[in-house]
Amino acid sequence: MLAQRAHVGQPTVSKVENGRMVPSLDVLGRLSRASASTRRPWRCVTSWPR
Repeated sequence: MLAQRAHVGQPTVSKVENGRMVPSLDVLGRLSRASASTRRPWRCVTSWPR
C-alpha cells in the first residue's frame, strides 16, 4: 500500500489523489519515492487546485 510505504496516512493519500489537499514538500517527496517503488503513476500532481 502506498500510504504505508510513504509513511503517511491513507486519508492523506486520498486527499492528494483527489485534489483536495496540496502536500507539503516532505509528503510529496515521500509519496514520490514510494510511488516510484510501486510504479504507481501520480496523475494528481498535474491536477492540483489553483
